Amino acid sequence: MVSQPESPEKPEETRQRPEDKPPSADPFAAIRETIAEMLDYFLYYLSARIDSVKFAIKKQIFAASTIAVAVLAGAGAIVTAVVLLCEGLCDGLSELLGRRWAGELATGGILVILFGVGAYVTLSRLVRRSHQRMIAKYEAMQKRHEDRFGHGAGDKTRDKTGAKSGASHG
Repeated sequence: MVSQPESPEKPEETRQRPEDKPPSADPFAAIRETIAEMLDYFLYYLSARIDSVKFAIKKQIFAASTIAVAVLAGAGAIVTAVVLLCEGLCDGLSELLGRRWAGELATGGILVILFGVGAYVTLSRLVRRSHQRMIAKYEAMQKRHEDRFGHGAGDKTRDKTGAKSGASHG
């Protein structure tokens, strides 16, 4: 007959529960045990919350990493497409002009001119918009000043009565 090894745990019936313990002579023992149990529950809760935060951070890092890889792959595809487009333009011009160096030179010149014109137009628009916003800002400030005080900030000096000095009204 084969005997089964006894488990180190006591069966449910023989395990002593806290409520089954005989009352102690120390009146504060129950309070200390309750505080110890509450502390244990608190540490369990704290550990669970910390693990939850760690998991959330790991999920965010994984998502950011995935997005970074996708952006790099997209940028690589765009760069490759531009290179292939420029290479095709270069080869076409080389065939047309009869020399490889002439096609490369023409392609480089065309690209430099296109990017230069594009940069000039873009910067001109940005500067113009900025200037227009600044003009609108100061016109609004002058209008507000006129509405509040009855005269513009740039008007001639006034005497103490509010009438323009040296100006004829007529």
